[in-house]
Amino acid sequence: VDVYYFFGQLTFNSLVLQDIDQWIQTEAENVILIYGADDPWTAAQFSTGNPNVIRFINPGTKHETAVSDLSATDKNRVTTLLTEWLQYSDIQFE
Repeated sequence: VDVYYFFGQLTFNSLVLQDIDQWIQTEAENVILIYGADDPWTAAQFSTGNPNVIRFINPGTKHETAVSDLSATDKNRVTTLLTEWLQYSDIQFE
């Protein structure tokens, strides 16, 4: 598939997504993936056998879902993870 933008032509290359998926599964560290359960893109979500990649699926939301839309439990988990990873304690989501 070719896509044309104001800066030129982009050609879809499925190998790029395969590389990213491989990286997510084997090498990624400190990654949070947030998906909206009603988003069609969630059907193609990355696999997460890697314990350093945490996935949240937010019920009743679509592509625009955000940390602030998560349940209190999940939002607290994200805040805890980011606090640990970033060593910064004033993390807030609005």
